[in-house]
Amino acid sequence: MSFDQDFETAFGEASGATFGEPMDYAGPGGAPVVLAVPVILDDTTEPLDAGSGFGAMRAPRRTGTAFRKPFLAAGVEPVKGGTFTRSSGAVLTLSEAPTGPDSVGQYSFDFGA
Repeated sequence: MSFDQDFETAFGEASGATFGEPMDYAGPGGAPVVLAVPVILDDTTEPLDAGSGFGAMRAPRRTGTAFRKPFLAAGVEPVKGGTFTRSSGAVLTLSEAPTGPDSVGQYSFDFGA
């Protein structure tokens, strides 16, 4: 195995269990489904250009990451328009196609605002 594969194997599950929130993924239209994907969320803001002299505005942005292992096990690729459902019932929709998986097996998600 390569270092990246070793890293994904050793760190992926521990990272998700420690920092992730288990969410159920469903593709657009509700299928296919992957249960209990540990997603690490990041709520940030990004600057918006209000024009010179008008000051800076900031917009909320929610992103997340997850290792590919649960998707591989289910034979599913996450796609734009797919949804993640939190245990509270809140639904996060992928506003863009996910990037990845990167060299250590992580997808990056953009849930928009």
